[in-house]
Amino acid sequence: MELLTKENFEFAIAALLPGFIALVCFLMAFRTRMPPPFYTIILSVVISFFYINLLALGKLALGGGYSSPKPLADFVNLIILPAILGYFFGVLWEWLSPKLRSVGIPVRSPIPTAWDFAFAKRSHCWALVRFKSDREALKGWYCGDSFVGTELMYRDIFLTQVHEFQEAHDSNEGGWHPCEPPLEVWINGDDILMIEFDNGIGKEQEHVKTTK
Repeated sequence: MELLTKENFEFAIAALLPGFIALVCFLMAFRTRMPPPFYTIILSVVISFFYINLLALGKLALGGGYSSPKPLADFVNLIILPAILGYFFGVLWEWLSPKLRSVGIPVRSPIPTAWDFAFAKRSHCWALVRFKSDREALKGWYCGDSFVGTELMYRDIFLTQVHEFQEAHDSNEGGWHPCEPPLEVWINGDDILMIEFDNGIGKEQEHVKTTK
């Protein structure tokens, strides 16, 4: 029996592609990573199953009167509609989840870890990194030019506009001051003890005073 036939290929595409596209766009709404490959395949098949049946019901409701060229129909049915529906339900889920939790209904987040959650929707803020070792803490600007690794084995972070804390002396008022020359830094996740975020400090500020 030949497996690599046109019919089998089309069946595999129909069974996987809509669900995969919808899943990707759903997770894009949360700005989080894909699940492991095995779960991605299973979820893609399950989502595709419901999507294909929903599509069939829609065609049945239209009485089969709608038709379009097959290449265009395949593009719309297999890519465009799943992408729109996936992103729509992602935004809806994110909006609805806090409201359900507020009335005591437990809702599981698609974001897998607190590390992913901390960076999922945060941008343009200061990140204060404290280290496990005796190394001095440093503060950097987390923005579109920064990067955070979310793989379990590669949880690192890249920050721009790095600041160092300086004690007050002479004409120096102390606090957080930008490194000279300007510095960007990559930090290994294994070295990080904690990260504190400050959303209230403007990007244009040269230094940040600390309160004790």
